[in-house]
Amino acid sequence: METYLRRIVITGLAALAVGLGTWVALPGAQASLGAGTPAASPSPVSHVLAGDAGKLSARTAASPKMAVSPQLAVAPAATVAANNVLAAVSCKHAGDCLAVGGNGNGGGGHGSPLAYLWNGSAWRATTVHLPSGATAAFLEGVACKSDGCIAVGYYRKSNHDYPLSMFWTGNSWTLGAHQPALPSGGANDFPLWVSCAGTVKSCVTVGQYVPTSNSNDSVAFAEFWNGSSWKVSKPPTPTTPWSILDTVSCVSATYCLAGGSYVAGSGEPLLADLWTGSSWHQVSVAQPTPQSGWFNNIEALSCSSTTNCTAVGDIIQVQSNNTLTLHTFAEVHTASGWSLTSVPMPSGQQGFLKGVSCVSATYCLAVGGVGPYTSTDNQGHAASAVWNGSAWTVKVVTPPSGQGSLFAGTECLSAANCVAVGTVGKFATNTGHGMTGFWNGTTWKIINTA
Repeated sequence: METYLRRIVITGLAALAVGLGTWVALPGAQASLGAGTPAASPSPVSHVLAGDAGKLSARTAASPKMAVSPQLAVAPAATVAANNVLAAVSCKHAGDCLAVGGNGNGGGGHGSPLAYLWNGSAWRATTVHLPSGATAAFLEGVACKSDGCIAVGYYRKSNHDYPLSMFWTGNSWTLGAHQPALPSGGANDFPLWVSCAGTVKSCVTVGQYVPTSNSNDSVAFAEFWNGSSWKVSKPPTPTTPWSILDTVSCVSATYCLAGGSYVAGSGEPLLADLWTGSSWHQVSVAQPTPQSGWFNNIEALSCSSTTNCTAVGDIIQVQSNNTLTLHTFAEVHTASGWSLTSVPMPSGQQGFLKGVSCVSATYCLAVGGVGPYTSTDNQGHAASAVWNGSAWTVKVVTPPSGQGSLFAGTECLSAANCVAVGTVGKFATNTGHGMTGFWNGTTWKIINTA
């Protein structure tokens, strides 16, 4: 689960990652760099922000899966040490939510999965069991419907990373009879998000896999769950050795929109693919400018209908001194197409958005962080932005003195009932804790959770 941002090597380009004062190589890159080994030169790169103690929703423009490949020992979530991050959350209703993520101190420093259950008044750790022989794991995404919840991520076994899916029955986690398949030609596989259409028997997960032919490459992929088995799919991408899908939002079984990015020339444009029930189609989205020398990524998507969707993410540029400049972007889709919108982050502050949830065309909540982000300093604060159909309003959540924080995922049940997850902790110490926040439409209530 990392305590860092993630990054990976992409087609000859080194990817960087920044955590609360930490540089780390990421999983996809793990095949070539090895977990915990800083990437070589910081050429064009893209990264994913994770926080003080953990990993952010997996994805970086160059790293296959979140950041480090968690190696975990199958220990009850309640016993893991600090250095936690919660990456995603989903709710059946206001009194029944699941938050998932990982711990960076488990498995010899490579990570272990975390899962917490909300009962309406408190969070309770749940025990996560892994496939036989697994030495590590991280849960990247979770989706809950009235008939249950499904979480996805990856587990490590025999020096390889395999896709992982787990089901919450209401009382415990089960692995199910079938796990997602490793795509043909894939050496390491990282599902990063999951969305279900009405039931947990109709779900789509997206992510990236590292091909056996080149451990520096990344290929976007998707898998479909029909309640009894998984089926691998390859959404269309431009001709490039590096692509990733970080997020997906399903309105129905015939409308799922996925987003991420791909490497092209000297930059990284946004990527979006639409599932229509029988096939994938690449769709055009508004591209932030400039593009040359910049690395852009759709970190999260949320669709309230087939005509109303919102995408958020970050725009990253590597400076000559190897530091990164981070900026947020957001765009909305209506019947007339995609349009970039302005997110008024505090003046002079860098920022990023990692999660978004929309309950209608006129209400979305996006979450992430703002603050000074450099290779040695991350004094950021968790932040949120509310879309009212015409403009964004930003709110910064101030962490305790001497600590940094960020939000990595969110879900809204209504405009006055949202929950967000992330991490908070002391700068550069890798001792953060999972953090959750409840939004009532006006203010945040923050809980130090894991």
